[in-house]
Amino acid sequence: MPTIPARKPVTLLSDAFGAMTVRVVGMVLLFASTTLAARVLGPEEYGAFNAAFSLAVLLATLAPLGADRIMLRNLSTTDSTEVNAHETALTHHTTAVVGIALFVVLMLGVLLGNTVGISDSWQVTFFLSAVMFFPVALTYLRQWVAIPMLGTRQALMPEQTIIPLGFMVILWILKVSGSELTAFSASCAYAGVMLALWLWTVQQGILGKIYAQATQQQLTLAAIAQRVREGLPFTGVALGTAMLNRSLPLVVVATCGFSAAAQFSIAHSFANLAGIPLGILNLCILPRCTTLVRNSSLHEASRLVGSTAGLALLMSAGIGITTCILSPVAIELLGASYSQISLILWLLVIAAVCDAIPGPSIALLQAMHLEGLWSRIVLTFVPLQLATVWFASHLGGLTGAAIGYLVTRAIYNLLIVGAVYYMRGILIVPRFSLSWISEPLIPQRPPEPEPTH
Repeated sequence: MPTIPARKPVTLLSDAFGAMTVRVVGMVLLFASTTLAARVLGPEEYGAFNAAFSLAVLLATLAPLGADRIMLRNLSTTDSTEVNAHETALTHHTTAVVGIALFVVLMLGVLLGNTVGISDSWQVTFFLSAVMFFPVALTYLRQWVAIPMLGTRQALMPEQTIIPLGFMVILWILKVSGSELTAFSASCAYAGVMLALWLWTVQQGILGKIYAQATQQQLTLAAIAQRVREGLPFTGVALGTAMLNRSLPLVVVATCGFSAAAQFSIAHSFANLAGIPLGILNLCILPRCTTLVRNSSLHEASRLVGSTAGLALLMSAGIGITTCILSPVAIELLGASYSQISLILWLLVIAAVCDAIPGPSIALLQAMHLEGLWSRIVLTFVPLQLATVWFASHLGGLTGAAIGYLVTRAIYNLLIVGAVYYMRGILIVPRFSLSWISEPLIPQRPPEPEPTH
């Protein structure tokens, strides 16, 4: 059986900065597409679109039931074409089985909503989420396959650039043609762009070979059930992480309405600019952390995490300060109806910078097989966060929601640091020494190809 061409050695720093460049370009395009959509749709319709997209992301994260995380770990340690194709097929089949069930639940919520007491606004959210659910799920799976194959930069590039650009083009065409712009038309446009991009990318290069062979894999229900059992500990991790970010607009919708949720979501997306370094470094460091832990090099793994934590904190603080300084420009572009963003942005930026203090702890937790503990922490914390934000938004509106979010993010990071120290004796703190920058410069060696037969 032939093997996929070996991946070239890559340094964590080069991969991170390459991915960071793509991410920054993507954020510029995302800012432009968000601004355009928010402006032409208005707070009410944009709030409905954003709430539906947030729900679609949550369901797309749930659908693989952790199989995507296992796939990433397995693909990071092999160059076998057969293994790559099998892992890809198994993950997609698992996602399809669960995804169909979730889609049916969404549609039942729409069709039977009035009978079971679901409000009209939530019926709209369910329907629009159903429109975007499968394209989002397929897009996420493609990225998980591409990260170990192509590197983080190339894996993220299509979604970070083409999707927001294509979304803007379609919105502009609809606007010029005089068509009515609603949350439904925006959802259809976004889903169409994602699906078209997925169809194109999975036919190119290494991914094309992997997906082509994946379609020839013969899988049994027993194999899918086994992968579900293996992935369940990761499900809480993946879903909890998504809920920490994507469930907030849904809470604000429930307490303050679609218009307020639109402003909170836009402010949150601006604040998340400060979280770009941490997200990129988590992806870049995972394969190396996995290798170090497998070699019982916990000290080296913790030192690597501490070094990248220092890098993440410095970059996050710089981006956060810049975001706050430039925020009046964004609000001017959005219009007066979004003026409340300025009241909450700085609180959300501080929360994003706080998240960078433990550094890429997610990668270390997964590498040390502490996903079960992490899952329990996240799933225990998420209700606390949602309840706190819900209660605070009732008391203080959008400002209260932002304060509640900041407080709970600080608690979450303390829990993660304490859990790692308790279980492994590793204190995750940023390292700022003369040698800290050398850690990401060490090239990561690709795994040895499996012998051919």
